[in-house]
Amino acid sequence: MVFVLARRFFRRDDAAALSFAMFLLNPLQLEAVLWTSGLQELLWTAFLLSGLIVYTGRQVLTPARIAAATSLLACGLLAKESAIAWVLLAPAADWVGYRMKRGGLLAAAYGSFAVTGLAYLIVRAQVTSIDPGFFATPGTYFVKQLVGAPYRFFVQPWNSLAAPLSPYLLCAVSAVAIVLLFRAVLRGAGPTILAGPTVILFTTLPVYSYFYVAPDLRGARYLYFAAAGWALLTGHVLGSSFTRRQTIGVAFVAVVVLSFASLRLNLRPWRTAAEIVTSVQASVREGRPADALEWQRRYGPGLEMKGDVPYVYEGVYLFVNGYPELQQMLAATK
Repeated sequence: MVFVLARRFFRRDDAAALSFAMFLLNPLQLEAVLWTSGLQELLWTAFLLSGLIVYTGRQVLTPARIAAATSLLACGLLAKESAIAWVLLAPAADWVGYRMKRGGLLAAAYGSFAVTGLAYLIVRAQVTSIDPGFFATPGTYFVKQLVGAPYRFFVQPWNSLAAPLSPYLLCAVSAVAIVLLFRAVLRGAGPTILAGPTVILFTTLPVYSYFYVAPDLRGARYLYFAAAGWALLTGHVLGSSFTRRQTIGVAFVAVVVLSFASLRLNLRPWRTAAEIVTSVQASVREGRPADALEWQRRYGPGLEMKGDVPYVYEGVYLFVNGYPELQQMLAATK
C-alpha cells in the first residue's frame, strides 16, 4: 500500500521502491507488530492506507469511490479512535495528488467523512467515556514531543538499552539526514515532499495529549502509521537527491541493509522477553514457586519486576496484560 501511494504521489517507481523498503523494514514497528495490544495500530493503519488508495485512485471522485473510502474510514474508527485523523489526511491527499481538483463531489466526500466521524464520536460517548485528555489544549509539550520526537526516533531508530551506540554516531546519522533533506529541496523536490511530514503529523495528532516514546522504544507503536509518512519522505528525498539509476540502486541497498541491521538490534530484547515469558509459564505450569531473584540475576538490570512478576525487559512489555491473574497464579505456587 505504501508503494502504491508513493508511486501515485511521486510518479516514480524508484522513489516508491525506496518508500516500500523503508516502511517494510522500519525498526520501530516491533511493538505494534509483536505485542498483542499493538494490533489496533495495524488495523487502523491498514484501513486508512486502503482508504487513501481507493480515494486517490482517480482524479474525479465518484459516489462509489466516496462510499468505499467512507466504509474504510468507519472500519478504521472501529479499530481505533486515532483513525479520526482521516478528516485531515483526505484533504491533504487531495492537495498533494490533485491540487484540490477532484470534481463536483469533493464537498460531498468531505461531508460524508465528517458525518461518519461525528457519528462515531456520538456512539462512542454513549458506549464508553472519551478520555478528557483527548480534548486537552496543546501546549509546549505538544510542540516538543509531537512535532520533534517522531523524527528523532525515525532518524535514530535504536533501542538505547539494546544498542548503546556512540553519541557521535547518532549525531553523524542526524547530520546525514539533514544534508540529504536540504539537497532534495535544492534539487527541486517540490511541494510533494510535504506528503511524508503531513502523514507523520496528522496520524500522531489524535494522541498528542499522551504521546511519548521512551529511549527504549516503549510507546513506539504510536508511530506505526507515521512510519508510512517517514517512508514517503525518505523515498522522495533519496529519489530527488540522486538522479542516476546506479546511485539510486546503491541508496536502495543501503536503506535495506541499515534498516535490517537496526531491526535485528531492536529484536534482541524481544527474543529475550520470549525466553522470560516461557520461563514464567513453565513455573506456573509445573507449580514451582516464583524465583524473582533468580530471574533478576539471570537477565540483569534490564528486567523490571512488579512484585514477583517480570514486567518489562529493556522496553518490551511482558505481563502488562493479565498481570493480576498471573500474580495470583504465582502466589498459588508458594
